[in-house]
Amino acid sequence: MESEIYLDLLKLVIVVLLVLANGFFVVAEFALISVRRTRIAELVTQGNQAANSVQKAIDDPDSVIAATQLGIT
Repeated sequence: MESEIYLDLLKLVIVVLLVLANGFFVVAEFALISVRRTRIAELVTQGNQAANSVQKAIDDPDSVIAATQLGIT
């Protein structure tokens, strides 16, 4: 009986983790679509490494959106 409770708890934790992962990919997709390109370009010229990574993702949105869609499904 006690092992059944632990198994149910494990299943619940797995479901919660999968929902959180799904949410992460949805947020990543929306962030990529709604980012201000002019602000990213400004940050790149200032030498911001994170902005440089975002700029690369903006330059090839099909690959990034495909990856986020894969994560969502």
